[in-house]
Amino acid sequence: MGVPMPAEMARHAISQLFVLEKLFFEDPPHPTSVLHDPTHWTALVGGSSLHVTSSPLANSAFSITSSSSKFSTDDATGTSVLLSEQGYAVLDPFAQASHTYSSLAALEAGVHALHAAGYPPAFIFVYDEAWAYLDAVWGAVYEPLLGPGCVLEADLNCWHLHRPVKTTASNPYIGVNFGAAHRDLGFDQCHDADEQFTSLTCWLPLNRHGATADNGCMHVVPIDADDFFYAPHHPQHRRSVHSPSAVPLIVP
Repeated sequence: MGVPMPAEMARHAISQLFVLEKLFFEDPPHPTSVLHDPTHWTALVGGSSLHVTSSPLANSAFSITSSSSKFSTDDATGTSVLLSEQGYAVLDPFAQASHTYSSLAALEAGVHALHAAGYPPAFIFVYDEAWAYLDAVWGAVYEPLLGPGCVLEADLNCWHLHRPVKTTASNPYIGVNFGAAHRDLGFDQCHDADEQFTSLTCWLPLNRHGATADNGCMHVVPIDADDFFYAPHHPQHRRSVHSPSAVPLIVP
């Protein structure tokens, strides 16, 4: 028998369903025909440095040519140990590749433009540069870390975080903020029989100022502070993320 969803998460899920229902039944803010027109999307971001083509990786602005920007065997081993022992690690794959930050700034500006036009931030994946970014990080970090044969799950999203307006009415919007702390997967869904992780959630900040405690960085609970980490069937397994031991993941 499944474990009931915590009340806070249930309220958030219901609010998101109402948002989806509203988006489905109301007249769309844009004619649906334009959604298939690349010029609509390039015009939306000012026709600047974001592109919509049939070959998103052909002219990747995120190609990492410096060997110092790629994971060494020691880097991969050390990070794998951190993930296994504390459950998280903070990396900066482009620390030695400063030329990529102008492209990240273009993606950040694109998310703002999408938000202003009424599109959920996940529409950033319309643009080639979003996929080029993922491709560059995949080859520089994730393949060396996870080993050959790892695959990218079709579970991608983008968030445009801001503090909600403090009113008595609820105005949820997809991609704006998190309704509740949560655990993406139960322990038994992302670990093998030897308790080695088989799934890895990764967050990539686009903000030019990095991810900080003030602008919405992730907070995680270390394994040694998570009383129910190894108990996926315990009612508190999904709720134990509410912990005073949560650590902010600062990415400068």
